[in-house]
Amino acid sequence: MSFKRMDYRGDSIAERNDKAKKVARQLGLISGQAEAELPPTLCQKVVARERELAQQVMQRFYSWLEKGHRVHFVTVCRPEWTCAAGELSADHVRQVRAWMSRRARNLSRFGQQRMLGFVDIAWNDRSAVGGTGHWDVHAHVLVYVTGLGRRDQKAHLKKAFDCQGDGDRVKRPLVIKTPPTDIDLLNVSEYNSRALLLDHFQRRRSYVGKSGRRETRDVPLKKAELIELAKVVNELGPQPFWILSGLRRKHGRIMKHNSQVGFGSRLVPPKV
Repeated sequence: MSFKRMDYRGDSIAERNDKAKKVARQLGLISGQAEAELPPTLCQKVVARERELAQQVMQRFYSWLEKGHRVHFVTVCRPEWTCAAGELSADHVRQVRAWMSRRARNLSRFGQQRMLGFVDIAWNDRSAVGGTGHWDVHAHVLVYVTGLGRRDQKAHLKKAFDCQGDGDRVKRPLVIKTPPTDIDLLNVSEYNSRALLLDHFQRRRSYVGKSGRRETRDVPLKKAELIELAKVVNELGPQPFWILSGLRRKHGRIMKHNSQVGFGSRLVPPKV
């Protein structure tokens, strides 16, 4: 897999920064002058470096998968991580990250865990099916645990990340895919937290399709939703969206926890 310095919709970094500047002006963070610089929290060069580092770390998980080891793609969303319009805050991102890291550490009883993932944020629009809209803050992670038998791993993951839905906003709080699909791996390598891209298809609209069944498609955020999300992104910057366990970030690399050597090959993000 090769990383292209573009976002998942094909815009270049320069084009992405132009769009980010429009949001930053609406937030009052920069002046209206064309040469005004974005704050580091919104700069798409920074986002590109973060996404490239994520892709490099993901390659280690991909190599384990190719060698026949069990790598799992885990998605978790709890009702406590949802909120109405106007209530989204940086604390939601922190809560998801802390909960996932804490639960992953429980796996260390069975073997050394390695977890890489990100907090993702989306607006769920259910107005076309008689419902209301809400922010959905959730986690997507890749997990590998050494020392566990193939049959035991998924059961331990279910126990470690067990949580309840509410039958309304969250119907499937825990999804585990074993092995992950190419799309799952690509989602992680392409930096799962699309909130950082600022101008994107982050609004999931539910509707009744021609078949009469309920379907969902991704559409652009409305201005009010985009501004609310951008405030959170600007407060946090890119790094707090990462979710790591058994790994740590140090000097621009992702390292094994409590190790002085690089995680696999030297994972140093190239200059952008």
